[in-house]
Amino acid sequence: MRHLIGILEEAIAQLGIQPEETRGERPGTWLLQKGEAKILIELLTTDGKSATLLQISAPLVPWPSSNQQKVAVELLRKNHQLIDAGYSLFENTIYLRISRETAGLDVIEAIQMIAKMGHYAEELDEWLKDLANERVPIGFKNFVPAKDK
Repeated sequence: MRHLIGILEEAIAQLGIQPEETRGERPGTWLLQKGEAKILIELLTTDGKSATLLQISAPLVPWPSSNQQKVAVELLRKNHQLIDAGYSLFENTIYLRISRETAGLDVIEAIQMIAKMGHYAEELDEWLKDLANERVPIGFKNFVPAKDK
């Protein structure tokens, strides 16, 4: 896990962000922001010891109370255009997510994943808020990171 934390902190630093200022409460988590988009980086474990999954996610908007079918269809269409990322619904919030197993992860790939999430989350945030007709701020104040699985 220390090796993976080092890779991710180096990637965050190379993006011009001080990793120590973005560390989450749990080791292996970082909270970043790109524009209005909040981004969570997590190393997740399956056995409670060694990280086996890197997940980068951005909570975007609450699931709408109306227009649900339209929103779902448009999300599926947009999912087809995304590379290595996709929308998901978790605890009544629409997320944008990128994940991969940690085996073979290097700094360059980590930079690419974080930068891609920042680009997509910032670019698609306003589109999704308009589509869902939701302007409720979503972020880490009311966001609980996923527990280790």
